[in-house]
Amino acid sequence: MTFAQFGREHIPAIDGFISDYFTGKMASAEHRFMADFYGDILEYLNRDGKRIRPLVLMASYLGYRRRFRKTGEAVKAASVLEIMHAMLLIQDDLIDRATLRRGGPAFHLLMRDKYSSYTLNGGIGNDIAIILADIIFADSLEIISGIAAPRAVKDRFLQVFSRTYQVTAWGQLLDSLYSLSTRIAEAGDVPMLISTMKTSHYTIFYPLLMGYVLSGKNDRQEISRIREFSIPLGIAFQLRDDIQGVFASGDEIGKSADSDIREGKLTLLVQYALEALGGGERDRFMELFLREEKSDGDVGEIRGMIDASGARGRAGETHRALVGEALRKLRRLSVPPETAGVLGGLVDLIAAV
Repeated sequence: MTFAQFGREHIPAIDGFISDYFTGKMASAEHRFMADFYGDILEYLNRDGKRIRPLVLMASYLGYRRRFRKTGEAVKAASVLEIMHAMLLIQDDLIDRATLRRGGPAFHLLMRDKYSSYTLNGGIGNDIAIILADIIFADSLEIISGIAAPRAVKDRFLQVFSRTYQVTAWGQLLDSLYSLSTRIAEAGDVPMLISTMKTSHYTIFYPLLMGYVLSGKNDRQEISRIREFSIPLGIAFQLRDDIQGVFASGDEIGKSADSDIREGKLTLLVQYALEALGGGERDRFMELFLREEKSDGDVGEIRGMIDASGARGRAGETHRALVGEALRKLRRLSVPPETAGVLGGLVDLIAAV
């Protein structure tokens, strides 16, 4: 079974649970305004997305499960990952001042347009988005508390859940510090650290580990094997995103195609360009890249310099090597062939740039 086929089998249950949960919150809301905002949250959650993280959890759970075999409860846990992902997208778009997400307006802009007539506060969209992100987090904890799993299993799941979002937050903090940074020349291994914390751990390792823990298993050696598979695959995923974030169109990636350049994000792709450029070219690149406001011409020149430096080619080579490493590590996981096929399909998805 490919990853796409696995998604077609399990996404309806995940989306169905999310819809039922928030529809229930709307129906039981103590006040009308609460129901209205829950409707806004549900509309945002219903936007098209790959659902990669919940599917990774489901694949892991189904591959490892032994004693705990309640698939419906695993669907709840998987749904929480998608709900939390929406929360982080809301925060990410606020931090990045982004305008587009999953083919529609960023959530804070949606809230601004919908509720600006209620107040003279020009930042009302941002304020509402921050508060609703808190509510989404609280709802996620409520769902986890209702999962019918053995106490020891649920306790381990909560530990991994907490660790997931701690690590992701630290990665986001680094990402913020090194966006439009004044210290780009001293960045060292920061781009790799951001990729590992924000993508490898968040997108691959912890969802796999949550599914593993939820299955009732707890073997240190297998957890190490899961990590060895996840980290290179997650970095490859981030490199793919970095390349697409500079060279793909907005329609292809569902967000502003030049956002990474405009925000001055220190990605591995940018690091490779800086290492390849020298003299006046490097100075020119630094001067353009660190501008707080960039014109379309600036963006085009930066994109051209990244390409001409060979950074795009080097990123592609690194991406392919990481994908190959992940495929080798996949063979060491103690999962049945069907699960290995699903995870192999995920590798294939990430391999396509």
